[in-house]
Amino acid sequence: MRSWAGVSACRVVRSRRHDAVAARSLISRNVGNKPRRKVSGQVNLRTSKAQALDETLRSQDLEPVPDVGPKATGTNPTRKLSQFELLLNAIDAPVDADTLISAFRLVTQIPHFQPRAKLAFGVRMLQRARAHNVPLDAHGMRGLVVLAEQCRKVNLTLVVSGMMERQGLRVEDPLQQQMGQWTIAANDAIPSDFEFYKLLNILIRDKQAVAAAELWENYRRRALDGTSRAVINAKFLANGAWISTLRNDIIEATWISKTYTELGITPDARSLRLLAATHIHAGQFDAARELMRWMLRLGFVLHEREIYYYISASMKLNPRRRFDGVLAPLGELFLDAEHLCSSRREQTRVLRGYLRALYVSVANGCRARLVAPLAERVMKRWALQDSVSSSFVTYLACRAERLDMALSIARVNHDEGIRTNATSAKQHGSLRWFAYEALIEQSVREHRVPEALALIFTESDEPSSVHIASFAGACYISSLGRLGELGLCGKVYKSYVRRYGVHVTVSTAAMGVLSAARRQNQAVAVFSSLMRAHRSSVEAAAPNEVTYAILSSIVLRVLVVGHDATMPVSKKVLTKLVQLIENYMRKHGEDIEAKAADDPDQASLNATERPVVTKSTSLPSGPDEHVRMKRQQTLQEIQRKLEIIRHQM
Repeated sequence: MRSWAGVSACRVVRSRRHDAVAARSLISRNVGNKPRRKVSGQVNLRTSKAQALDETLRSQDLEPVPDVGPKATGTNPTRKLSQFELLLNAIDAPVDADTLISAFRLVTQIPHFQPRAKLAFGVRMLQRARAHNVPLDAHGMRGLVVLAEQCRKVNLTLVVSGMMERQGLRVEDPLQQQMGQWTIAANDAIPSDFEFYKLLNILIRDKQAVAAAELWENYRRRALDGTSRAVINAKFLANGAWISTLRNDIIEATWISKTYTELGITPDARSLRLLAATHIHAGQFDAARELMRWMLRLGFVLHEREIYYYISASMKLNPRRRFDGVLAPLGELFLDAEHLCSSRREQTRVLRGYLRALYVSVANGCRARLVAPLAERVMKRWALQDSVSSSFVTYLACRAERLDMALSIARVNHDEGIRTNATSAKQHGSLRWFAYEALIEQSVREHRVPEALALIFTESDEPSSVHIASFAGACYISSLGRLGELGLCGKVYKSYVRRYGVHVTVSTAAMGVLSAARRQNQAVAVFSSLMRAHRSSVEAAAPNEVTYAILSSIVLRVLVVGHDATMPVSKKVLTKLVQLIENYMRKHGEDIEAKAADDPDQASLNATERPVVTKSTSLPSGPDEHVRMKRQQTLQEIQRKLEIIRHQM
């Protein structure tokens, strides 16, 4: 006969008590071996300071936090804990039993605090309680034992358990002790409803999915047989939803969903979300969407967590099935939803993730003509204005051969970015590179390149306009170069220079296209124009590492492959270009040495040693690790090419 098993802290203490000898001083180290103070007067007499402290602690208790993220509540638990610690340090009052109970209750109700932080706080409170000769509270101490077990602090678990035993307190919860007595045999007496749900909550909390499922199934069997007072109600089904999610049991989740309908029971939002997650995990997207629609009919918010899970699971399917059977119906659900996600910020992120999934599907072969109209409707329904979402929809419109729609979305995004950032130093409003490349490619197919150019070359001189034009112009040039449209590349380059002047981004893109087309002389001419503008103190014309990487490729190609047959690059020009590359790398090395001079450890290195481009010394600190790593790789590429160039020359 199988019984409820669980290793309690009491059994651990009995079996490993010899391991606890060295840990006895863990709790009492801050109070030493000082004799405990005698409390004068009556034991129940409390000072006014202690009463004020306890009243304040009771006022700090937190309400249960709904599962919509910490920002959705009006209570900041971390701030509460910090205020509580300051309060204890500020008030010169002895800690008594009520203070200890309030403190343990508060620390167990912090939902978004790490277990180690909770444990450290609980230990500090226990130290203060021992210093003031306070009797221990069984419930609070059991919570401390649970935290110690979660953090795998074996010695601390043994010490606290021993302290409880010495004061005659039970280490285990009374209901947990009954777990070893109850079995799931058919002839066993089922516990009362209170005991059943209490025990079930303990098992679910501890993620004892198998044990919880057996207890729940036993209760259900007796309820269906009519052999006991067990009743299938909303509370029972809600606990079943938890268990089905823990076990990813699609059979039980299906039965629970069906039972809600048959008995006419209205499920709560959490139960529907749990059931939806179980169906998503099993790949049953139709059933998951039906549960989501049920949430909407009941007026619940469609939470972002299940949507993220749904989209992520859909990406494992092939592109055609992904859209037709999974993503398209989800889009229709978005169109019908009245409430979506826990906040506007999460809503934008979810819809952006959905549009990205559509973009990936089309990029992998799904028909854009089916996808683009749905993406446009979702974008308009939720009034999306961020540039990332606009980029995805612009790309989809171009691939669906709906250039007017793509140009309209891009134009609105540009206007919004310019208007929002007219007085800001930050540049926003530009689409992503794939959107601009799709725009210019579709414009070439429809012979509407002037409209694509008019999109980026406007009459505005705002910094945002210049930023958009430079980035989009570079994307245009790169895409046209791959299409072999060198004449249009030159048109875009000259249009930008006439309108805004020389810019390093546009010039670098033009150099790359001309070099790939074996027009090294023209590429060198573009670089010369860039250097002249830079010497004239044009900040936007300062060459960067990408520029010099392309320049080194041009020089290397001339030396190894040969000159342009019509316009050869002279030896003198090549020598000058090599000197410019070396000067750039030398200046880069000087920057490293300047950083090393500020670092006492680096200053002790040999100053005459040639600097080496490394991740730790060459890159400026910044928020984007990918950008810094990319720059490092580019600089290393320049070094390798420069060594080959020196050898060839």
